[in-house]
Amino acid sequence: MSAAAIVPSLRTAVASVAGLPLLDIRTQQQQIDSTMRPERIIANLTAGFGVLALCWRRSHVRIMAYTVSRRTNEIAFAWRWGAQVVLGMVLLEASKLVAIGIVAGHARRWEWAA
Repeated sequence: MSAAAIVPSLRTAVASVAGLPLLDIRTQQQQIDSTMRPERIIANLTAGFGVLALCWRRSHVRIMAYTVSRRTNEIAFAWRWGAQVVLGMVLLEASKLVAIGIVAGHARRWEWAA
């Protein structure tokens, strides 16, 4: 027997015993689904942003690898001065990109706030 077929007889039984009307009758699965809907939306959004961040990170690593590969001669020359100089060069380049991204992100946020 389906849930929709039981509703009229259930309304009659409850009204005769307690004198109360039954409103918004749902199955347990419908109740669970409506209760869990916001959590599912948040979980899907979080997963989507995670995938987006992973793709962005992967492209950033490729950009840095390309930048470093273009500077091979410069890095080889600087290698004579020690690994700290080479590491500093690469980190400085990455820091510039991060700083530009932070400034652009905050400028966009300030624009929205205005």
